[in-house]
Amino acid sequence: MYDQDITNLVELLTHFFCPSRECVIRGAMQDKCLVLQSLLLLSCLAFPTSCTPAEEPVQEVTQPLTPAEPEKPQVGDWVLIPAGEFTMGSNSTIVDQPALNTPEHTLELPDYEIMVYEVTNGQWIRFMTEGDYEPEGNWRDLYSIGREDVPVSNLTFDDATAYCEWDGGNRL
Repeated sequence: MYDQDITNLVELLTHFFCPSRECVIRGAMQDKCLVLQSLLLLSCLAFPTSCTPAEEPVQEVTQPLTPAEPEKPQVGDWVLIPAGEFTMGSNSTIVDQPALNTPEHTLELPDYEIMVYEVTNGQWIRFMTEGDYEPEGNWRDLYSIGREDVPVSNLTFDDATAYCEWDGGNRL
């Protein structure tokens, strides 16, 4: 289609400078038309980008300036918590508060790992089925069908310890 546009342009310019067939026959006007056509052809050869279809520039594949989002952790993945200070307890005066909670004090904790997500009802059911475990806690009080992805609750310390041992020797 681009070649057709150039042909149309040449014809238009030829008719502009040579309005009738008679002038084509006359030598002076014929020379004028040939000069004009020659100039047009030379300009297309000298400046090919203006007379040829524009080419799409080749775009380099570059890395985005912002880093890619990290992958979302999956159920069962662990994350490292670095060592640091932890403030435990409270200075408030609440009746029947355990002695460990008063007064407010700072502890230095070592590095440790923790699961990214809580143990779900589905994981707990799988443990009881595969491990042939009879729980002590009332976990069924808060469980209903369709809540397999919800964190399990109402377990005893012994239930949680049994799960951790079954799940590869993890600890509370």
